[in-house]
Amino acid sequence: MKQPLLTDTEYPDEMHRVPTEDLREHLICGSCWCKPQRVDAVCKEHGVHFFWFHNALDGRDFYPDGRVPLQ
Repeated sequence: MKQPLLTDTEYPDEMHRVPTEDLREHLICGSCWCKPQRVDAVCKEHGVHFFWFHNALDGRDFYPDGRVPLQ
């Protein structure tokens, strides 16, 4: 499942990668409840951008294929 790349609600030069269909909705900002990680990336076309990678509440980040096994 591909995670969407969304524009920050306060800072348009910051992009967010958020998990789809997570157990709780994410805020599209750096102060989201999941404590996203910020990474600086250089884009030749647009200059420096900041990317935020959000953490999934359901634990899918801990599995290589991104899927949580059924329990």
